[in-house]
Amino acid sequence: MIEAVPVSTTIRLGLASDAVICADILDNWIDAQDWMPRIHSKEDVREFYRDFVFSDREVWVIGTPVTGF
Repeated sequence: MIEAVPVSTTIRLGLASDAVICADILDNWIDAQDWMPRIHSKEDVREFYRDFVFSDREVWVIGTPVTGF
């Protein structure tokens, strides 16, 4: 049984430290879709989010801990 963890609904500007969890959210979504092919490894997605998405873009996140972006 999975226990519910309280999550806030705070929306804030994402930080570099949020990159990995956001990459993991995307990866989990890809894995849950039977129609979505995995083109890049999970580590490549994490690297892309760390090195490009969060360094060059404005990303907003929701929740503490982060549950979406």
